Amino acid sequence: MKKIISVLQLSEEEKKLILFLELFGQRLKNISAYELWVMKQLICQFGIDSVSLPLEKLAKQIGVQHKKLREVLAELERVELIELSFPGQRERARVRHIKLVIQTLNSDFNDPNSLDEQLTTTYKKMQRYFPLFQFIKILFTNTSEIKVTNKAEIAQQNNFFDFRSCLVLFALLSKSDAFGFVFDCGMPEIMLCTGLTNRAVSRAIKQLKEVGMIRSQANGAIGNSFIQLEAPVYALNLSHAFWGEGAIYGNFYILKYPEPHVFEVQKIASLFNLFQEASLKKENIDHSKTINILKKENSYLLKDPLCWMNSEHERRVFQDVQNFEVSQLFQFYTELDELPIRDKVLKGLKIDGKHDVFCENNKEQVHIQENNKGQKGDAARFTPHGRNDRFGLLQCVLEQWCARIYSQDRLLREGLMAQNRSEIREDHITRLDVRAYLEPYELDEKAIQLKFNNVLTTQDQKDQITAKPFDLGRERTKWMQMSRARISQFLMKVMDLIAYNQISFLSKFLEYRSKEESEKKEEFLDYQVSHRIPLENLSFRIMPRSLGQTGSTCFFIMDRTATANQYFVGYLEICPLRNDFPMLDEISKLSPTLEQLKEFGLLPVSCMAETEAHAVPSEDRFDDEKLAHSYSDLLSTLASK
Repeated sequence: MKKIISVLQLSEEEKKLILFLELFGQRLKNISAYELWVMKQLICQFGIDSVSLPLEKLAKQIGVQHKKLREVLAELERVELIELSFPGQRERARVRHIKLVIQTLNSDFNDPNSLDEQLTTTYKKMQRYFPLFQFIKILFTNTSEIKVTNKAEIAQQNNFFDFRSCLVLFALLSKSDAFGFVFDCGMPEIMLCTGLTNRAVSRAIKQLKEVGMIRSQANGAIGNSFIQLEAPVYALNLSHAFWGEGAIYGNFYILKYPEPHVFEVQKIASLFNLFQEASLKKENIDHSKTINILKKENSYLLKDPLCWMNSEHERRVFQDVQNFEVSQLFQFYTELDELPIRDKVLKGLKIDGKHDVFCENNKEQVHIQENNKGQKGDAARFTPHGRNDRFGLLQCVLEQWCARIYSQDRLLREGLMAQNRSEIREDHITRLDVRAYLEPYELDEKAIQLKFNNVLTTQDQKDQITAKPFDLGRERTKWMQMSRARISQFLMKVMDLIAYNQISFLSKFLEYRSKEESEKKEEFLDYQVSHRIPLENLSFRIMPRSLGQTGSTCFFIMDRTATANQYFVGYLEICPLRNDFPMLDEISKLSPTLEQLKEFGLLPVSCMAETEAHAVPSEDRFDDEKLAHSYSDLLSTLASK
């Protein structure tokens, strides 16, 4: 019996998309943004077919002013992306005949007889390479009418973007994961693949936020001593009205914390600063000193504890758990400080008074900064843009890694959801494949020599120096392995705290959600059966946020069968008088307003309108004109800026 081989037949639109992505992925010949957009429009309008149109008519069809188009076509011919000829006679003697040189895009497209096969092979590869390939496809198709213009009345017909914002969105989609989270795609990367200037990219990002295409962002930062990432982390809005029937929805679980509250990295940085100011040593840390630390700044760590989770099985006293966490972090502090690293690891956790939770003048500094933040040239201004954003970026990156680990490891996840102190292991980090993002450390050779000599304490050991001379290469290897292992253990400790303080409460939301579904279906079964948490296949993420957003955390669980987003909010309560673990007392379903979405960090504060695709009836097909009309006021505002 012959094996039946299914052959993927590409549509003309899909073939055009492949040609554009080949161009966009390489930005061949360093062409400008205008030239890239004209190529996109030529591919979108005509594909591999030749075109012969008068310049004015062609300019109108692809949306570029005809004088500018003449220059762009000449440049595209120079870099061999198109061929220009004038085969006509008489009245058509000056009509350009334009043909794409697809071999320039990909040398595999050289043979016309095998072109369809090569395009199909490339299409399959790109489907695997781009998690949001279908969104790239929608963007490519639905932006063919965009005009390169600054006129407001024309901009109103351009859906949600101008061509620059469209190119930036292509860049973000191409770097995104399946959840719409974009890592390692900062200003240099976007400029490289779009040809836009720094200022143009900034304006485009601003516009994407104003129309709600970017949900949230963790600011980029430099000077982080733990990770090499410097670019912002973006969360794209996959349920935006622009995506129409292709939109993806899910459930947002918002966990609200009582005040005061900051997240793990900022709290640990404050604690390390306290250790340094107190000049604490390994030998003199004891139970009484950890008690004093817990009482510091009006017992801050009892109101905003290091560990929020109450382990059901250990039944440990709240204050004992906080003592244990302080002791563990002090041990990490001393060991990280002693590592023979050329640039000290702890420099990345230096914190200013405004963000130090133990700083006595913290509130005064916040007041001063808020009053002065509009003053030009304020050297002390951290609002929180600047070097302190490294805390927010490190927090966000570790949250994403932690969420991925708990999404992948069912046993680890089930243990945490049962309120057990599960711990992330080295093999979890290895499977995550994030080593390339960790900071490559350089060792201090003088410090290594000193450590080697300090080990030789007795006279007998000192006599062995001649028999066993100092081998810098061997010692360097040993200390590099030890240093990397200890730094990795510290990052895993921070992720453990993220799991205890954030992810452990996700189970309460899932119980509430399961109960709600059961009541809808009128399934009055045994509680343990009807409210079982679906842990076998639970993939979730923590929404990125800036350092200043300390009031809540939000979990996102994608649901590809849903036709609208659902929002649930829960409030943690802690009673300092009881000296006990916090409780998640109240969970409710929410239909958030635009202002509430901004408050929860699920839309930028600059977003100007409702963006959810459920505003379009599900039985209707995506209507460009209808959406453009509904956004005419918004686009007029954007175009006038």
